[in-house]
Amino acid sequence: MMRTESEIISEPRGKFIPQQLTKRFLMALPEGVYLVSSVADDEFRPLFEQYITKAGPAREMQWEAVKKAGADQRRCLVFRTKHDWIEFYPRIGSPRL
Repeated sequence: MMRTESEIISEPRGKFIPQQLTKRFLMALPEGVYLVSSVADDEFRPLFEQYITKAGPAREMQWEAVKKAGADQRRCLVFRTKHDWIEFYPRIGSPRL
């Protein structure tokens, strides 16, 4: 089930939201959240990770970057901040900083 913007904003600090990374989902995310692909490369780095930009052409460019990375239509995690992602990551390895 896709979360609404208000549900994402109200999530407790550090809680992640797993979701399929579709264009519709990306376009619905609030500006400033941190999006991380659940799929990693050979070195266990996410295929895509970025703060979400404001809506408009920049967000469209972000979607193109998601597709180029091969992260579209795959699972992703949404965090309120990159710091929340870094705190979460030790459960599965070390983040690329």
